[in-house]
Amino acid sequence: MICFYDSKSYGQTEIAEINQNKVVQIKQILKSEIDYDEFTLNGKVVSGFYQAAIGHPYFQSNSWRKGSVFFDGKKYENVYLKFNLETNQLICRIDKENASYSVELFRDKVSGFTIENEEFQKIYSSKEKNKFSFFYVISQGKANYLVEYKKYRNNPGNGTMAEYIEKHTNYVLYNGKLKKFKSKNTLINALEDKKEKIKEYIQAKELIVNQSDVYQIKLLFEYYNNL
Repeated sequence: MICFYDSKSYGQTEIAEINQNKVVQIKQILKSEIDYDEFTLNGKVVSGFYQAAIGHPYFQSNSWRKGSVFFDGKKYENVYLKFNLETNQLICRIDKENASYSVELFRDKVSGFTIENEEFQKIYSSKEKNKFSFFYVISQGKANYLVEYKKYRNNPGNGTMAEYIEKHTNYVLYNGKLKKFKSKNTLINALEDKKEKIKEYIQAKELIVNQSDVYQIKLLFEYYNNL
């Protein structure tokens, strides 16, 4: 199981007495308080979002969905998850005997996760040190088709209710390099070793390769990865 540590659960005097030489003491406290399987400092308890807006900030659904998560080098299965596209944070539901908690997992310790059959991988930026995001994996092979989804709140004012707007950016991961593409030509250039075959396939299948049509781009990647 994934457990969490909430510093508000203990008195200030008790916390002050705990130091690096008293790890055993910490484990004893946690075991008695939350019945932990393993001492893991993994996230913070959150209450959800309260902004008055049309829609929600999560990937696909506002409901909890079963999935798995690679956390701190270990895989946890059959956990209930939500992925907040506004904050790029993965949220896990911890069920106890008398209550449930929503825990926002520390992003640095999450290397990837699935929500139902949808897979996400952590990819680091090649331009900014230590910056990363979680990318939705559409197609895998010699070249991976990845999509970065984001949501933001559009607040027009004038008494009009705000609304969550979703946008996405397409990427190809090829030869270890992550490249953004916005058009048919930029994608073809990124897959330059089979450029002519790709052009022929697009023409034969009458594919419309643009930023918004994820399905047709997926068909193109599947063709390329089977060449």
